Amino acid sequence: MAKKSKAAARSRVPVSRRAVLQRVNRKLAPQSEMLKAWRRSGAENYATYEPGDLYHLDFSRNLMLHVNVDLEAMARDLGALAEWETITE
Repeated sequence: MAKKSKAAARSRVPVSRRAVLQRVNRKLAPQSEMLKAWRRSGAENYATYEPGDLYHLDFSRNLMLHVNVDLEAMARDLGALAEWETITE
Protein backbone atom coordinates (compact mmCIF):
# COMPACT_ATOMS: atom_id res chain seq x y z
CA MET A 1 0.00 0.00 0.00
CA ALA A 2 1.34 3.42 -0.94
CA LYS A 3 2.06 6.03 1.70
CA LYS A 4 0.05 9.21 1.69
CA SER A 5 1.97 12.41 1.23
CA LYS A 6 1.74 15.14 3.85
CA ALA A 7 -0.15 17.34 1.38
CA ALA A 8 -2.76 14.63 0.81
CA ALA A 9 -3.15 14.11 4.55
CA ARG A 10 -3.81 17.83 5.05
CA SER A 11 -6.19 18.23 2.10
CA ARG A 12 -9.72 19.35 2.81
CA VAL A 13 -12.80 18.22 0.97
CA PRO A 14 -14.89 21.14 -0.37
CA VAL A 15 -18.62 21.16 0.40
CA SER A 16 -21.00 23.81 -0.93
CA ARG A 17 -22.78 26.17 1.47
CA ARG A 18 -26.14 24.95 0.20
CA ALA A 19 -25.22 21.31 0.93
CA VAL A 20 -24.07 22.19 4.46
CA LEU A 21 -27.27 24.18 5.07
CA GLN A 22 -29.32 21.15 3.99
CA ARG A 23 -27.29 18.86 6.25
CA VAL A 24 -27.84 21.18 9.22
CA ASN A 25 -31.56 21.38 8.53
CA ARG A 26 -31.81 17.57 8.42
CA LYS A 27 -30.14 17.45 11.86
CA LEU A 28 -32.50 20.14 13.23
CA ALA A 29 -35.73 18.72 11.74
CA PRO A 30 -36.51 16.22 14.56
CA GLN A 31 -36.62 19.16 17.03
CA SER A 32 -38.94 21.15 14.68
CA GLU A 33 -36.14 23.64 14.03
CA MET A 34 -34.67 25.10 10.85
CA LEU A 35 -31.83 27.34 9.74
CA LYS A 36 -32.84 29.90 7.11
CA ALA A 37 -31.15 32.67 5.13
CA TRP A 38 -32.41 36.23 5.05
CA ARG A 39 -33.91 37.12 1.68
CA ARG A 40 -32.18 39.77 -0.37
CA SER A 41 -33.43 41.87 -3.22
CA GLY A 42 -31.66 42.38 -6.50
CA ALA A 43 -29.23 40.09 -8.25
CA GLU A 44 -27.83 38.51 -5.07
CA ASN A 45 -28.76 34.90 -4.52
CA TYR A 46 -29.42 33.34 -1.11
CA ALA A 47 -26.64 30.84 -1.80
CA THR A 48 -24.08 33.69 -1.56
CA TYR A 49 -24.79 34.59 2.05
CA GLU A 50 -22.11 35.70 4.46
CA PRO A 51 -21.68 34.56 8.07
CA GLY A 52 -24.42 36.29 9.98
CA ASP A 53 -26.97 36.14 7.18
CA LEU A 54 -28.65 33.09 8.73
CA TYR A 55 -31.24 32.74 11.47
CA HIS A 56 -32.36 29.76 13.56
CA LEU A 57 -36.10 29.11 13.91
CA ASP A 58 -38.07 26.89 16.31
CA PHE A 59 -41.46 26.03 14.79
CA SER A 60 -42.85 24.24 17.86
CA ARG A 61 -42.51 27.38 20.03
CA ASN A 62 -42.95 29.81 17.13
CA LEU A 63 -39.84 31.87 17.81
CA MET A 64 -36.47 32.84 16.43
CA LEU A 65 -33.76 31.25 18.56
CA HIS A 66 -30.66 32.93 17.11
CA VAL A 67 -29.75 35.53 14.50
CA ASN A 68 -26.36 36.02 12.84
CA VAL A 69 -25.65 32.28 12.95
CA ASP A 70 -22.21 31.08 11.82
CA LEU A 71 -22.97 28.15 9.50
CA GLU A 72 -19.60 26.41 9.86
CA ALA A 73 -19.59 26.55 13.67
CA MET A 74 -23.17 25.28 13.92
CA ALA A 75 -22.55 22.51 11.36
CA ARG A 76 -19.48 21.30 13.25
CA ASP A 77 -21.35 21.39 16.59
CA LEU A 78 -24.19 19.29 15.14
CA GLY A 79 -21.83 16.86 13.41
CA ALA A 80 -23.04 17.88 9.94
CA LEU A 81 -19.55 18.93 8.80
CA ALA A 82 -16.56 16.68 9.39
CA GLU A 83 -13.15 18.05 10.39
CA TRP A 84 -11.70 17.27 6.94
CA GLU A 85 -14.45 19.19 5.12
CA THR A 86 -14.51 22.90 4.37
CA ILE A 87 -17.30 25.17 3.10
CA THR A 88 -16.88 26.63 -0.38
CA GLU A 89 -18.92 29.08 -2.46
